[in-house]
Amino acid sequence: MSLVRFSAPLQLTLTYVGRDLANLLRELYEIGPQPFAEKEEEVKGNIVIREARGLNPPEVWDDDFRFLGSEIIVMLESADLAGLVGPEAIEPLMVRGLASRVYDRERKKEYVTLTKQGKIALEIYRNAEPNLEIDDSLADLIRRLPMGPAESSRLVASDHEKHLLEGMRLIAYSVPQSEIFAITALG
Repeated sequence: MSLVRFSAPLQLTLTYVGRDLANLLRELYEIGPQPFAEKEEEVKGNIVIREARGLNPPEVWDDDFRFLGSEIIVMLESADLAGLVGPEAIEPLMVRGLASRVYDRERKKEYVTLTKQGKIALEIYRNAEPNLEIDDSLADLIRRLPMGPAESSRLVASDHEKHLLEGMRLIAYSVPQSEIFAITALG
């Protein structure tokens, strides 16, 4: 995903995009998993943060938890375009610290919107230019994939291969449960 590069043979360093993601994760860890808006905090004029969370450290993540998968990116893009988070995306984005519950005093309305960290995560994704590294076995796997959208259970590959395909943006998963996968235009 262009997050690291070789600075010398056998020595990896973070790229600018990788460093931005590492800094974002550090910021979310420092906030912590508990709601950090114990008291209302005014953000802009009449907008008040009611609830926002940080992120648990990776040691306590479930085995199938992915911080930024293709389904999370779709949720971030949709929320960015709409200006608020849709009902299916609220919990996944809030668990990651990428959304917060706010209250608009002027309109007397509560809604969920992207946090600063959510907008940064989306920018990181947009700025990343993944490299395509397809060997023989991965090429064979791609040839065997169903052409149209299919159930994720039909993606017969190791977790590593699935992550490679998704990281290179060759496949994408459905929102919110990743029950369906599809080959992207690049794929």
